[in-house]
Order: sequence, then C-alpha cells, then structure tokens
Amino acid sequence: MTDALPRAVSRGALALVAVVALLGACGGDDTSDDKVDRTSGEEAGNDGTLVDDPCEILSLEDLSTVTGIEFDGTEPSENACTYTSSEGLAAIALNLTDIGDHSAEDALRSAERSCDEGTLVELEFTDADGGFGGTVSGVATVAATGDGIFAVLTGATLAEGVDTEQILQDLATILEHAITSG
Repeated sequence: MTDALPRAVSRGALALVAVVALLGACGGDDTSDDKVDRTSGEEAGNDGTLVDDPCEILSLEDLSTVTGIEFDGTEPSENACTYTSSEGLAAIALNLTDIGDHSAEDALRSAERSCDEGTLVELEFTDADGGFGGTVSGVATVAATGDGIFAVLTGATLAEGVDTEQILQDLATILEHAITSG
C-alpha cells in the first residue's frame, strides 16, 4: 500500500505533464461553426465539440501493442483524452483543435514554433495535410492536420530504458494508425 500513493501521484503527474505540453502545441482559435463529428460523420453542435467521445479515437490495445506498456485508463475532456498506464507509469494525451479559417500549413507552422530548439522533424502521415514531431518543454509531441482538424499526441513515461526518441517513434506510429483506420 505504501507504493500505491507514489504510483498514483506519479501517474497523475505524468498526465499533467502531457496535457501541459499538449496545450502548448495546440494554441489555436476555435472559430468555425461547421464541425464534423469524426466518430459519426455528422455535424457536431456549435458548442465547440469536435467528437462525441475523444477516448474512442485511439484504442488502449493499440497503445499497449505499440509501446509495450499496458495502457488501462482514459480521462476524457472536450476534444481531448489522456490515456494512462498504471503498470508502466505512462501517459499519452490526444487533443483535437478545429483550425477554423487557417490553412493546414499555417496551423502546423504556428504549432511548430512551440518545439524545443533542434528537435523539430517534419513527418508525413497517410491522408494528412502535414505533420511534425519534436519535444515541447522536453515532452515528446507529434502532430498532424487534416480535414480542418489539428491533432496532437504527447507522451511521457517513467519506465526505465525508454528515451524520448522511442516515445516520438511510438507516437508517430499511433497517430498514423489512427489516421488510416479512422
């Protein structure tokens, strides 16, 4: 029981770090009234919601398979979800933002400025308008845009032997799979 509290605190701290980095990479105006619910294909309400259940975009099984860490929890919020692992003390956060009247190129370039110096890598994703990977305040971050939506994944773990490069590769694989299967 003495290990339970530090593990819970560490798990919460990882989720917080992932969300803070995600917010840094996702600064954007939500000005469009014509949003499409990616899970149903129908127009979402004008309340800013892009998807009904953002935690259904990525599967815990896929996250576990790609990372080798068992993901077992989700924490949804509007247009975002944080996926967590009790076992591996890891967190992956997904955030979706409507780019409104901005072009995909402008949205990507604006977000890229949040990357730590020397970490930015341009990435190509199937059926996406563009993407990148890098670290934001030291946290692994991968982003892509398409269909007027900017998607960002951030990830962190306390698991030994997992470096930032591996996390970036895993996040890129996860995002690619989400784009091609969604």
